[in-house]
Amino acid sequence: MTKTILNIKIDTKKKKEAQRIAKKLGVPLSVVVNRKIDEFIQDEALHFLPVYKMSKKLERRLAKIEDDIKHGRNMSPKFSSMEEMMEHLKS
Repeated sequence: MTKTILNIKIDTKKKKEAQRIAKKLGVPLSVVVNRKIDEFIQDEALHFLPVYKMSKKLERRLAKIEDDIKHGRNMSPKFSSMEEMMEHLKS
């Protein structure tokens, strides 16, 4: 396979951020770009996936839940039957 160089104009901050993330993932930025080009060729389409980010409130709630689990707080006991669980819920 013959290689070629692709020159594109991109915002400097975006390039640095993309390089940082690629490095964190352990790959050079060229691997990321090549993969996206491969997807584009294969699918003949651009895919834009939504990025989900947790709110600060949700992060705090999950941190509290994780802390409760770690310290055994607010945990229900183990049940050996459905009836036992229902009795616990009714009490």
